[in-house]
Amino acid sequence: MAMRGLSLVLLLGMLVLPPAASAQNYGDGFGIGGVLIPDEGSLMILGTTRLGESLALELGVGMDLFDNDNTSETDVDVILGARKYWNTEGAFQPFYGGRVSLSHSAWDRAHSEGDDTAFGLSAILGGEYFLSRRVSVEGEVGAGMFFGSFRFATGTRLAAFMYL
Repeated sequence: MAMRGLSLVLLLGMLVLPPAASAQNYGDGFGIGGVLIPDEGSLMILGTTRLGESLALELGVGMDLFDNDNTSETDVDVILGARKYWNTEGAFQPFYGGRVSLSHSAWDRAHSEGDDTAFGLSAILGGEYFLSRRVSVEGEVGAGMFFGSFRFATGTRLAAFMYL
């Protein structure tokens, strides 16, 4: 009796799950991931979600701790970004967008302490490639301006996402 029930559940799963999976679009739902190769600063945990067909929001939080005999440093980064996708039908989806970031560094070097807080605005251009409908890798280039300790910055990023 239990074997029949298990067989029925497996049969229903084989009939229902493949069409449901193929009906889902690339990147539907909430994506969670991280920066694989950061340009500078801390490694980040990222979250992204689509708003409609071609707009996405991204939230990232990162922290980097360094400590040895004479130097101690802590970096904390928070980002909020928006992306506009040019094409949402295929596995490769190019995008452009912008990002707002807040970075804070505190250090103690040979008993000399200091800290720095910077607010940044960045423009990004990149693409997201879906290995499956739920797993993707993303590459981007960007340029930004940071206030606090005023500076211009350019950079690249490689990240991976898993959509739930």
